[in-house]
Amino acid sequence: MLVRHGNTFGPGDRVVWVGAGENLPLVERGREQAAELRDALERIGWRPTAAVSSGLRRQREHLDLAAPAGTPRAVDDALSEIDYGRWGGLTTEEITERFDADEVTAWGERSEWPAGAGWGETEDEVRARVRAFADRVAAGEFGERVLACSSN
Repeated sequence: MLVRHGNTFGPGDRVVWVGAGENLPLVERGREQAAELRDALERIGWRPTAAVSSGLRRQREHLDLAAPAGTPRAVDDALSEIDYGRWGGLTTEEITERFDADEVTAWGERSEWPAGAGWGETEDEVRARVRAFADRVAAGEFGERVLACSSN
């Protein structure tokens, strides 16, 4: 089961682009979302054989709250977020003002990788690391029922 971590921004917070370079914790609502996932999994009787996330704090924290006690944990950076490079930590408005607004639109509307943003990986590299993780899961490396937490 692949889940996204809970909220990292609360009401009134400055919302910025958060990628691999920004290691934010969950906010209270994010912790509540993780607990709600734990409760939902318990209601349906689904118990993971492993809980896997990248080393990012928000992902690890989400699994610490969502996975039942005693579930083996694993860190796999294949689940890390995109490194947004020069866009990381900025609001969309700030990115649009400082960089190519057309690239922001192309990413948001068509998922076109921006050439001038200095992202840490190419699209092919991200696809390859995610594919390799999926192959390891399919091969049973983490057991039969994997709770994987990623982002975006």
